[in-house]
Amino acid sequence: MSTSQPFNYEGFFAENVPVTARIPNRRAKYDFAVAYPAPETLPLDDLADSLRDALVREGDELAYYPDPAGMPALREFVADKLGRDRDIHITSSEVLLTSGSGEAIGMLIQAMTNPGDVLLTEEFVYLGTLRQMRRYGADVVGVKCDDGGIIPEELEATLTRLTGEGKTVKFLYPIPAFQNPVGFTVPLERRQ
Repeated sequence: MSTSQPFNYEGFFAENVPVTARIPNRRAKYDFAVAYPAPETLPLDDLADSLRDALVREGDELAYYPDPAGMPALREFVADKLGRDRDIHITSSEVLLTSGSGEAIGMLIQAMTNPGDVLLTEEFVYLGTLRQMRRYGADVVGVKCDDGGIIPEELEATLTRLTGEGKTVKFLYPIPAFQNPVGFTVPLERRQ
């Protein structure tokens, strides 16, 4: 009869994994890095009432896989609101709801990027987005910025250089408002 030995995890994990210290759970009132709102700004009682109403109305549907494009009623609401408030007229079938901007950006990158495609970003770009671009094999090129965002002359020079190298730029990924991680907002004159 064999006796089993507990599995030895020593040497099991990669050696290059950094050791991270536990960070105290102190949050800024408005922490835009993680989209954390100040708790006192949340209408918790109203949210609890809405959740209770939704569970009564649709609770029997919770065990089913949801529509991959998002809840149909919410997609219809978004399409109507865009038409009414922004004069953007689309159908609910043209609305895709995601779990957040990271998922939406990841889906866009996956749908549009082939290995070796050149994607332009600002000189500094959010690490999560950069990782997604690299995961799909993109050649990511940062364009020099100042306090007002991408410097137009630098963008033109980068495009000229890349074209001269026989490369085609697939798309430019700018963040014109509250750029992460730098924080600039591109002025209206530069946007035009």
